[in-house]
Amino acid sequence: MYRVSVGDREYQVEVTGSRLRINGEQIQANLMALNELGLYLLRRGNQRREMHVSVKGVNTFTALAEGRHLIALVERETSRTRRKAGAAVQTDVCAPMPGVVIKALVAVGDRVEKGQAVIVMESMKMQMELRAPVAGLVEKVNVQARAQVDKGTLLVKVTA
Repeated sequence: MYRVSVGDREYQVEVTGSRLRINGEQIQANLMALNELGLYLLRRGNQRREMHVSVKGVNTFTALAEGRHLIALVERETSRTRRKAGAAVQTDVCAPMPGVVIKALVAVGDRVEKGQAVIVMESMKMQMELRAPVAGLVEKVNVQARAQVDKGTLLVKVTA
């Protein structure tokens, strides 16, 4: 049993062999690794979606699918410790994989909303918009157009 937090949403995930339940609802899905670099194919019914998943930190993963960038905190139900009110909120937008920055959509001092696109990046011949994890003020823009970046490179810092 796991607790998965994505933004302000939390899900209870139960994995038993090949069976998957999310918030008590059984889900028919299959996740297959396509390579050792974090590229996966998710099949659910007739839908197929490629996604890139990478480890960002302890219990923290990033997923990039169809131009959407998500940060997920995954905790085992048995070892989960309650997060305290006022705990640090992830405010960095980092490169989920190596690539090229196409355009910075924000500048230092700009106000952004949670989920607002802040960087356009290209990787593996696919363009993606990276979005602000929180509403706040842009404190730092660490890249410019045509910059080659490695996985994990800090692109934008937002102060909540």
